[in-house]
Amino acid sequence: MNVSKTLSELAVIKASETAIIFNDKQFTYGNINTIANSLASYLAEKGIKRGDSIAVILPNCPEFAFAYFAVTKLGAIFSPIDTRLGETEINSILADTKAKACFIYPDFPLKDKLIQSLHLIDIAGEEFKSHVKNPHEVKDIVADIRPEDAALFLHTSGTTGRPKIVELTNSNLDCFPEAMKDCIVLREKEVLGIILPMSHISGPIILNLLLAEKCKLVIIDSINPLTLFENISKHKITFFHAVPPVFSLMLKSGLAERYDTSSLDIIAMMGTSVPVSLMNAFKKSFPHVVVLQGYGLTETSPLVTLTKREDADLKRASIGMLVEGADALVIDEDGNSLGVGEIGELIVKGPMVMKGYHDLPEQNSARIRDGYFYTNDLVKFDTDNYYYHMGRRDDMVVLANGLNVYPAEIQNIIFSHPAVLDAAVIGVRSAKQQGNILHAFVVLAPNASLSEIDIRDLCMKQLGSIKTPKKISLLESLPKNSTGKTDIQELKNRVGTNDD
Repeated sequence: MNVSKTLSELAVIKASETAIIFNDKQFTYGNINTIANSLASYLAEKGIKRGDSIAVILPNCPEFAFAYFAVTKLGAIFSPIDTRLGETEINSILADTKAKACFIYPDFPLKDKLIQSLHLIDIAGEEFKSHVKNPHEVKDIVADIRPEDAALFLHTSGTTGRPKIVELTNSNLDCFPEAMKDCIVLREKEVLGIILPMSHISGPIILNLLLAEKCKLVIIDSINPLTLFENISKHKITFFHAVPPVFSLMLKSGLAERYDTSSLDIIAMMGTSVPVSLMNAFKKSFPHVVVLQGYGLTETSPLVTLTKREDADLKRASIGMLVEGADALVIDEDGNSLGVGEIGELIVKGPMVMKGYHDLPEQNSARIRDGYFYTNDLVKFDTDNYYYHMGRRDDMVVLANGLNVYPAEIQNIIFSHPAVLDAAVIGVRSAKQQGNILHAFVVLAPNASLSEIDIRDLCMKQLGSIKTPKKISLLESLPKNSTGKTDIQELKNRVGTNDD
């Protein structure tokens, strides 16, 4: 899909129809295209041209969408950066992507710390606001793009060292809307919601899905259950995706009965292994909603698997089947292909696999071999070709007795208790055991009461003594990375070596 061309076409056939909603503001397809043309013309005057990188450090807001569409009109490369990153990480990304300009939000604290040669565009400044309030009358701009052209520079979460830059092409970005249309059967009447940070891959792919489905998008700027319920009720959201903790907060907030959620048709729990107990609980509380899982990475644009709407209830524990165009294998440590029910690493090839890590040939050689991208995720599949996520290869724990244990299995058991809001399990080196033991970290729901003994008893009954954590810590919250996933490395750093 040529994003700039599609937006221009929709600005004609749906000129006065609402495309984006943010709090009490609404923007039509015609508004958005006019603003994007005006901003694109402004960027061109500043010397921005096809193939240049434009950085964006913005929270979830309409201005993010305006900047994205303006950049696509020039055939430039959109490079969103998480607002929560520090000076070193941000400047590293700016340098690696050779950004020519950068959109920033009002009072951005690191404004004076960025690379000096960078042209900064403050969305609160009069210069930017003039393109939104009184867009310049310019000729409609449509980029002449090729499928293999780079469209996005996306940084990895960077929890263990310098962020890598994932380079995605126009062709890569066609995969998400096609997969959604095939598996979920979305319609023009859809009202999409975006709650995850737009500064990651969720922003661009949802904006592309908006155009592909010719529907509406509600931008939500706060990850809390109250804001989410209010937006679902007020704007009649029909679909959104998020990570498991968001849905857990919704369930345990006590707000569900206060808001009209009848419009909600389908939700997708994405990211890490999703506890089946959470999916069951969500379905019980919202029986009219189709509850499913999907799996993917930034490097795969992002979807690799997704559950089909008609299979959602039967395959609730699954991350789905391969999306159209994906070719995958499950392999053992020696690279041998595995069969039904056997656990191994998922490797995937197809049009969704990234062009590569930008300017990192050694990393590309390590992760992409013979056309397959090595995900580092452990999975198995069933006779219906539905896949099940078993955890990350790096997360697998070899206990002191030599047994291989997958933390996701134990996390899911702990999470099944109604008093548990969040949980994580890691392997910790034990001097006494002369090997690894399991350490569980548990966050309780507000006003809930649960002891370490209760948690240990739950695990003993469900898993037996071998897989029951030796150590259990009750925390107020788990450390999260910028995408909302539990920061396992941070937990390991906190614990170090155990003396037990």
